[in-house]
Amino acid sequence: MMVIGDPSVGKTSLIRRFVENQFSEDYISTIGVEFLKKEVWVGDKKVNFILWDTAGQTKWAQFKKSYYKGAVFIIIVFDVTNVKSYYSINHWLKEAQNILGEDIDFAIFANKIDLLEGFAVPNFDDYRNLKNLFEFIETSAKTGQNVEEIFYRIAEYLLRKIGNVEI
Repeated sequence: MMVIGDPSVGKTSLIRRFVENQFSEDYISTIGVEFLKKEVWVGDKKVNFILWDTAGQTKWAQFKKSYYKGAVFIIIVFDVTNVKSYYSINHWLKEAQNILGEDIDFAIFANKIDLLEGFAVPNFDDYRNLKNLFEFIETSAKTGQNVEEIFYRIAEYLLRKIGNVEI
């Protein structure tokens, strides 16, 4: 699973919140690509998440193709206080689709909702009806709001879709 989006939207923080249940106020830019793993149980089925955290800077774009290969799901993250990151969703989606195909499933995480007074994006309707969109969800890596729940819903979905499993 690839986690993509502009720099400093909270990709690493979301992954660390899910995998380690931790949050740090310190911003350290991802260099290239990092990955973390987490095993979860959905009923009696084990799901191994391997989450690839990509650097948002364009200077790392040439390396991304090799990391995209094999991804079965994409998470696109934007920062609700940064309107540019919201309008970059289409760029990140097209980049993933060019590598993985038009049928790649994805979710959009509207991150940093703990900064309610700082919403720069007037509404989130522009992307809600995209083909193959699993869910558009508001998250907070800082508070953990909706983070664990959405990853479990993604796991259930992928088990049904890829594993042909009844849940």
